[in-house]
Amino acid sequence: MMNDEKMSQTDEVSDKLQQPGQIRESSDPRSGRTIHLLLTVVGAIGIPAIFLHFSWDVSPFTAAFVKDFDLWQIAWPAFLPILITIASIRWLFITSISKTELSLAWSAGFAATALICFSLLNIIKNNGWPAELREWLSLVIPVLILGLGIFTLIRTRQDRKFRQYRAIMSMQIAYIANCLLCLISLFGGWQIGAYFCLVTVIAYVNQIISVIVYRYDVNNNRSNS
Repeated sequence: MMNDEKMSQTDEVSDKLQQPGQIRESSDPRSGRTIHLLLTVVGAIGIPAIFLHFSWDVSPFTAAFVKDFDLWQIAWPAFLPILITIASIRWLFITSISKTELSLAWSAGFAATALICFSLLNIIKNNGWPAELREWLSLVIPVLILGLGIFTLIRTRQDRKFRQYRAIMSMQIAYIANCLLCLISLFGGWQIGAYFCLVTVIAYVNQIISVIVYRYDVNNNRSNS
């Protein structure tokens, strides 16, 4: 945690040390704090969605804890908005997140990703390869989301400004992939919980895109200066 604080202080000093007449531009991805806070609040709607019926009068909470439903693999990632909301608020308003908190976030993201992969393999094992377009989409789209997400995490691994948000992003990516798997598979049978999850997915996608675009703009401006 001391290293994180030192790096944050170093970043603040480097932002202040500028040539005379040079326009100062913050490279902190939290500079659009109002937008990120709004997206965090909207994304938090995924928390009550845990207890609402998603489809067939079954909620993620029921699927995770009731033995009659063999859906725990796709139910547990639905709990991620709890950790994502807490981590996002701390990221927005705390100078630095502790290493323990970052490790917890990364572990949750990796565990959820592993569960999604297990779910996809289990679907293919039990049902065989898809025969309909919707079945194909329910398998292909989550894999693409995970692939793009992992690629983005790897590409930003050396960018210290985004180190803390990357841990949050790992959880958001897993949630998006898992939610799209469920939404596509159960399309036509959605209940209120499914719509809440869809809103959460939209909020997370917008936050990830806004951070990535901001990072690109900052790096592009640096390279042109």
